[in-house]
Amino acid sequence: MSIHGDPEKEPDTASRTPGGHLGSLRSHLIGSTAARGGVQVLARLRSLVLIVVISQWMGAREYGMWSQVIATLGLLTPLLALSLPSAMSRYFPALADRRRLRNELFTLFAFVSAISLCLLGLGAISLSSVSSIVFGESRYTAEALLFLLLMVVRTLLFVLRHYYRGVNRIIAYSVLEGVQSVCELAVIAIVVIGFSAPFASLLWGILLVDLAILLTMLAAIVRDVGWPQRLSLTAVGRYLAFSLPLIPNALLLWVINLSDRYVITHHLGLEMAGTYAIAYQLGGLVMLCMMPFSFGFVPLASRLWSEGRPQAVSRYMRHVLRYFTMLALPATGGLWLLAARAGRLLGGSEIDTPGYLVLLIACGLGAHAISMITAFPLNLAEQTRKVLPVSVGAAVLNLGLNLWLVPRWGIPAAAASTCLTYVARTLVLYGMSRRILTFSWDLKALTATLFSTGVMLAAVHWIPRWAVRHLAFEVVLGVVVYFAAMLAVGGVTRDDLGLIRSLVSKIVRRGT
Repeated sequence: MSIHGDPEKEPDTASRTPGGHLGSLRSHLIGSTAARGGVQVLARLRSLVLIVVISQWMGAREYGMWSQVIATLGLLTPLLALSLPSAMSRYFPALADRRRLRNELFTLFAFVSAISLCLLGLGAISLSSVSSIVFGESRYTAEALLFLLLMVVRTLLFVLRHYYRGVNRIIAYSVLEGVQSVCELAVIAIVVIGFSAPFASLLWGILLVDLAILLTMLAAIVRDVGWPQRLSLTAVGRYLAFSLPLIPNALLLWVINLSDRYVITHHLGLEMAGTYAIAYQLGGLVMLCMMPFSFGFVPLASRLWSEGRPQAVSRYMRHVLRYFTMLALPATGGLWLLAARAGRLLGGSEIDTPGYLVLLIACGLGAHAISMITAFPLNLAEQTRKVLPVSVGAAVLNLGLNLWLVPRWGIPAAAASTCLTYVARTLVLYGMSRRILTFSWDLKALTATLFSTGVMLAAVHWIPRWAVRHLAFEVVLGVVVYFAAMLAVGGVTRDDLGLIRSLVSKIVRRGT
């Protein structure tokens, strides 16, 4: 099926209709962006603080172990959840029957719980094997057991949080995620800095925090929708029909995104894995520019599509892509210039994160962020099976390049492999999505963004030579110069300024 909608030609009737979903685009962008933006900034700040806490207080080796735990959880959490949270985000917005909603929610939760506990039992039989796989050595059996327990709790948290995303309560979803980030950071800081405890104690602290949040969230959802009257086993089949084709895709995305950590760990050691993880955290800051928009985009786009309004989805995609590029391009340029000093500041004087390394990672992850929006028409049209061959090819390309090049060229080869793979995957999915839904880019805004980014890079590179050379000063300088250039060339409109004022006002109100 091919649906072509020109977002520039369709009358914006929905925007004039009180209560129309697209008409509330500005309010929706403000609310969801404020919530998601705040929690994503918090999560990234937490990641940067953890670099300092773990790397400088415990060492690069322990930070390598931490990065391996996070990388492996990134694989197993969606895998054990069978990608059912994606199906929840797709179908829950259209469920008006409260009884059906709670029955299906708790059925999925029970289903995932059973699978997670089975894998926990299997892993506990041979903890030395789990340790060898995750950490590259068999002697970390205590850490391996804690990792397995954390895997179960994180998976169940992942499922329950998506209830809030599925019913479009993005602020509640974000608050829960933010509370988890702050509590985990506080526990890690106390364990590492306050008690100089070993790595296993760090995992214990996170496990207890996540378990407490899981039980609290479960109680809140029960209070919200009530206990299920029965488990709706027939609904599982419908959700699995949507989610099962996404499971291989989730696995393959992990291969593209995080398997290089395993290649580095087993060929170069945990210390180099820790250094690469620091560079990846810096390059991953570009994802901040998309996360606030993508979370609100999924439920609203799903509802608009269900109502038979593809042109509205097209306009929404154009808005999201415009704002993403306005933020992501200057962020990528700034990371390229400041990466080396930022890496040493966070991880210590021995950490080497050259600009080209972080630039490659940022470009790859930026392309992946774009695909989160441009490939979504495949989800809307329930053609997720078409994504699988593309992801297979990308995963094979990425893993093959890493296995071939990393032993020879080290971590720069891993960054280059990630960049090349994500760009290729995004371009292929973009072409497939446009067969389902036509959407356009704001080329005028893109041109202004590129020009303003160039002006910003020149200013950050040359002005600090005769001014104060300080990382914070250069960041502030870059932000000021970039937005001044955007205003000068018309890249920022009055509507944009109004949206920014409303967004800041809403953040301030929520903060107070």
